[in-house]
Amino acid sequence: SNFSSPVETYEGLNLKVIPATPLASGLYYWRVRVDTGAGYGPWMDAWTITITAAPPDKPKLLTPTKNALLNDATPTLEWEAAAGAVEYEVQVDDDAKFRTPEQMMVLSGTQYILAPLADGKWYWRVRAVNTDGAPGAWSKKFKFTTDTVPPDVPTLVAPITATTSTNKKLKFEWDKAPGAVRYELQLQLQGTMIPPIDVGNNRKYTPPTPLAYG
Repeated sequence: SNFSSPVETYEGLNLKVIPATPLASGLYYWRVRVDTGAGYGPWMDAWTITITAAPPDKPKLLTPTKNALLNDATPTLEWEAAAGAVEYEVQVDDDAKFRTPEQMMVLSGTQYILAPLADGKWYWRVRAVNTDGAPGAWSKKFKFTTDTVPPDVPTLVAPITATTSTNKKLKFEWDKAPGAVRYELQLQLQGTMIPPIDVGNNRKYTPPTPLAYG
């Protein structure tokens, strides 16, 4: 900062100067003064410039996945390590443009447990920072939704429990559950595992094929 050992000095009439050799990474000070023909005037106040190594790569987001639906108000964010990174900047916001991030943090690792979030839609993104403090490009933004208040449990209507029937195409029916927008129904024959069936907002379901005895 006191220019005791200048890296480079230029004297001439040009208003632009390109260093004769590439500058190494680091913080530099530069200044200019003018020769009016009667000697040099005072130096301008020094300005600074930081030369950095190549910016780090763009991180790849892992979880929560894009458009995830979570019942956890404090989800863990996780992303892949980016080449050239020594730390990461993370932003979380309910605004897709991140104009006023709800949560911001700088981390050395590749995961972070968020402070409690309100139920709703949230966006998150990450960028890497190199050893000189230069940031790389932001990752893609992922949206997730937190919903910590589940709908009520449906009340089953028919067939009633312990029913014996010869009708292998039974109609299953249940009452409306407050807060529900769709339903999943699961039928399981003893000893087998059958994935839940998404029945939309219907409250009745008839299997498309006859049920096996059991």
